[in-house]
Amino acid sequence: MGLMDRLKETAQDVAGEARKASIQAQGKLGEVQLRRKMDDAARQLGYLVYRERALGTPSGSDADTLVSRMVDLDAQLTRQQEETQ
Repeated sequence: MGLMDRLKETAQDVAGEARKASIQAQGKLGEVQLRRKMDDAARQLGYLVYRERALGTPSGSDADTLVSRMVDLDAQLTRQQEETQ
């Protein structure tokens, strides 16, 4: 195997590792975004529960909507984590 063949093979290996790192970075970014959405929904749900308990303001279907959204986000987060690994 000549020097040029080795250089070409090494360059291909490096490019493959760079693609792999890029995919992992995108996956981590997706996880962070999903966690932020989940935290926002949890915060909103917390405020609804507080208002309901402290002020007597009924949460109505808003609480159900937020819980449903959180379940969906949690499923997306699980899929994202599996894809990143």
